[in-house]
Amino acid sequence: MKEVYLLRRPVEAITEHDFLVARAPALVPGQGEVLTKTLYISLDPYLALRMRREIPDQLSGPPYPIVGRTIGQVIEAGSSGFAEGDLVLGFGRWRTYDARPAGDLRRIDPSDTPPAAYLGALGHSGFTAWLGLAIGLPKASETFVVSGAAGAVGSIAGQLAKQRGCRVIGIAGGAAKCEQVITELGFDDCLDHQQPDLSGRLRTLAPNGIDLHFENVGSKTLDPVLANMRPRSRIVLCGLVQHYQDAAPISFANFRLLLERSIRLEPFSIYDHQDQAERAQQELIAAVRSGSLRFAQTVTEGIDQVPKAFVAMLAGQGTGKHLALVA
Repeated sequence: MKEVYLLRRPVEAITEHDFLVARAPALVPGQGEVLTKTLYISLDPYLALRMRREIPDQLSGPPYPIVGRTIGQVIEAGSSGFAEGDLVLGFGRWRTYDARPAGDLRRIDPSDTPPAAYLGALGHSGFTAWLGLAIGLPKASETFVVSGAAGAVGSIAGQLAKQRGCRVIGIAGGAAKCEQVITELGFDDCLDHQQPDLSGRLRTLAPNGIDLHFENVGSKTLDPVLANMRPRSRIVLCGLVQHYQDAAPISFANFRLLLERSIRLEPFSIYDHQDQAERAQQELIAAVRSGSLRFAQTVTEGIDQVPKAFVAMLAGQGTGKHLALVA
């Protein structure tokens, strides 16, 4: 068995040298635990915050185990109610096998949906996109802008807004990503934030202003968007991935426009809205199965490649949901 560990609290940007992939002792499940073989590990930006702030404070070490969302196949079920061969979703350590309490796992149905989708479009990423729209309440004919448009959350949010009749403008990093969200996901337009004058280019595409913005990135996208928001418009704040790698203050040139234009900015966390998770997943499953909702994945194979894949994800490489295929 192999496991990925964190060697130290990262001081600057997280690199591959902050991780260790090493052999670990074989697992013997305890009372009420289920032994699983790890199939997929979800590579999520929020884990960078935990690595920088929480993991070394909560656990003895180093090295420190890393816990994230995984999909596994049941190897030993005991009297858990699961059966050998079942696919289960839950939080687990970054390792090739895991033993977890049965109550912490949920069986997933892969019969007509790829299992990995339950870590992305049908999992937390999809729920985050769905919830952001439930909070922002997009209306038909409104102009909707989403940053991180080629990412796991932004790509879903833009499609859901389009289905509600919005004109959807994505913001993504690179011409290839912009082309993808237009041609494959059906966005109306997309702007490359790596090119100059994002604010001016937004003004050209949305001369009457932006009604609703879904923010995933941080100041480099939110500040130009603020300059183009309509009076009494709305912003839902989902993430700040641009700022997860350091603790420097976040600066805005256009912050005062929140007051001057009576713009509502609402941050949210899916953990405050778990009562809506089941409804969201049922709607997302129906959309994926009908083909009306598409999703992209960037999949890296092998437990040894997990550190490299995680760092690449934080650097904005790849599109859609980032996953490690372990087995």
